[in-house]
Amino acid sequence: MAKKNVTDSGTRIASGIFVGCELTKRIFKMTNRERMCAVLRGEKTDRVVFCQYSNNAGSDDEIWTALGKENVPVICWTSPLRIHNPKCVLENKESIDQGMRVVTTKMRTPAGDLEQVRQFEPVLNSGATRSHYIESEKDFVPFLSYLKGIHIEDDLDNFCKAKKYVGDNGVLFVAAPRTPYQAMWVEWSSMETLSMELADGNAILLECMDELQRIQLEIAPRLAEFCAKEDLPMVDVPDNITAPMIGSERYRRWCQPVYRKLAGILHSSGVKLSVHMDGDLRSLWKDIRESDVDIIDSLSPAPANDTSVADALREFPKTTLLVNFPSQVFIRSEKEIYDYAVQLLSESGHSGRVWIQVSENPPPGTWRKTFPLILKAINEFGKP
Repeated sequence: MAKKNVTDSGTRIASGIFVGCELTKRIFKMTNRERMCAVLRGEKTDRVVFCQYSNNAGSDDEIWTALGKENVPVICWTSPLRIHNPKCVLENKESIDQGMRVVTTKMRTPAGDLEQVRQFEPVLNSGATRSHYIESEKDFVPFLSYLKGIHIEDDLDNFCKAKKYVGDNGVLFVAAPRTPYQAMWVEWSSMETLSMELADGNAILLECMDELQRIQLEIAPRLAEFCAKEDLPMVDVPDNITAPMIGSERYRRWCQPVYRKLAGILHSSGVKLSVHMDGDLRSLWKDIRESDVDIIDSLSPAPANDTSVADALREFPKTTLLVNFPSQVFIRSEKEIYDYAVQLLSESGHSGRVWIQVSENPPPGTWRKTFPLILKAINEFGKP
């Protein structure tokens, strides 16, 4: 098929793809923001939501030009708070190594220095850690010094910019810090270091994790009050839960009780708790069900992971599912992509508890083929 842009009855289709479906012909009474907030609050909507983390699969502007803002709203992560230690200094140094950008960050604390080295893939600019702030037992001393001096301050600049950018074209996800175990291995140390030190019962590590939890629970009431004031439905904890990296025992020790406490704080202000759980979840089903989590962000079904939409609806009957359309499917044939979208919608049924999003990086440019096919399936599916 020759590449072309097709405009028919208000329908805008990505270059090279015609899906034979009038995506915008219907007149919808809800704005994207109203529709997305309704899903998050458990209310009825007029169509299934399809959205992306802002600028994830491609630039918002390019996608909106091709498909229309009304068809692909965005999620912007933000926070109204600044978390920092005024006695600590961060110093960044950039270099190029084998075509990749490398960023070395030195954190100078009153108790000593910590250093992290990250490299960034040039096309997607996704980062990977070469060396962590915490590489050995001695590094926990300056890390604890950093945590004990944390200040939490209002900082609305980024929030206001994000709010203005999104407008009615999506929603803001207000982020809380990660829970202690997830924060340690995602942000501060390797899984190997964390596991060995936990197995040894390292007292200073446990003190650091207690401090991480203290900070998170200190922040929660401020986020709850802020979200209630701004009419934002939820706070999201970007925990990136996957069962092989935590297991049931550690989940119950380090995540479940924190989620319950966070949920209690948020619920008192009418705000819901969302947790980013994008990995294998099957062995954690019971634990997640008992965690008071209202929304699972970025549930990633097969072929990415082991929990289907049907599984999650059954196992978490009170939970809203923000389902990531797996990156692996983006490279399939048009028929396979469309059939997969139909399958997701079929599994979600008319529960009203599911939307489809793109929250993991798909191969560059593949949105041009994939997004219109997802929208075609949604348009044919009708009301959730």
